[in-house]
Amino acid sequence: MQRKYSLRIFLMRRILPIIFVIGVIFLLIPKPVDERILNERIETSIEKAKVFLANKDLIDDIYAADYGICMAGSKKCPFDNETFLYKQIDASLDFVFLKDEPMNVSGLEKKIEEADKFLRNITASLPNSSVDYRYIDSSKKRGDFAFDLYCILGWTYNNTEIYKTMKKELMPYGWVNPRTSDEFRKLIDETWCISLLAANNEDEQTIKHQVNIKQSEFYEFIKGTQYQDRKVVSAVHLLLMFDRLEKYGYDISEYSELIEFCKSYIVDSIKYEKYGKLSYPLEDYHLSLYSLAKIHHNDKSFLQGLAEKLLDMQSDNGSWIVGTLDRYRIMSTLRCIMALNLFKTNYL
Repeated sequence: MQRKYSLRIFLMRRILPIIFVIGVIFLLIPKPVDERILNERIETSIEKAKVFLANKDLIDDIYAADYGICMAGSKKCPFDNETFLYKQIDASLDFVFLKDEPMNVSGLEKKIEEADKFLRNITASLPNSSVDYRYIDSSKKRGDFAFDLYCILGWTYNNTEIYKTMKKELMPYGWVNPRTSDEFRKLIDETWCISLLAANNEDEQTIKHQVNIKQSEFYEFIKGTQYQDRKVVSAVHLLLMFDRLEKYGYDISEYSELIEFCKSYIVDSIKYEKYGKLSYPLEDYHLSLYSLAKIHHNDKSFLQGLAEKLLDMQSDNGSWIVGTLDRYRIMSTLRCIMALNLFKTNYL
């Protein structure tokens, strides 16, 4: 009896710790996501967001807590007419972009139609306006309408007159002087202009020259001291630019190393905070999820993690909030549902 008792004590002392360690390891191993449940969560999230978007007034969303004083024309309103117009354009663009996304937009038809009409009227006026580079390049004179929106609207509506205008404005170094311009805005804004040129079948030599400039600017930019979020956003814009170029028939094979680096840079910045802490994670999450899903990135588990982060950050009213003032919820909500829907479509 003493021998059996001693053996039992021996086994308990040796085996139980092993079982305990195995149990802890099992608990720490990430459990596979039930794709059916995740798919349902995304669908529910999108429908909830659509209700918010359908019922939310754009002017109220931009002004937020300052709605009353701004509508009354008070000098205390933090928005001038130009700033408000550009924010209205940004949000309207996101509504119009929904038309090209693989998602059900039922309930938002009126919002999309209003946004489309508003933007078409502005786009039609641009060829008779002057390009304003002043916000990005201090050496330039002030113009009528922001440079980046020329290219975005020209690309969105395939406007050949805007293409001709921007082609004339193109210099060997791009559209704005690298010595006097905001390096971040030059980098990301000009990817839209390259896309506008490509959409109009610009010759490959011109496209390649401008893409080479973006490549150099990007590698230089991420060495700098600007906050990490901007560096992630610059990688996102490059990936989306290359996706457009490939769809327009341009050979992007020589940039495969840059493309792979952009992917890993985004993943490492978010997953490991390898290059520094992110200050505005919501924007990094939805932009990264959308761009990586767009190009069918092969790290599905990472994308699932991003999708779950976005789902967890959604407010009870269906919106996503960028900052503390409750402004621009329409823009952030549109971009989040586009990212979630694209991930769902391409991976689940």
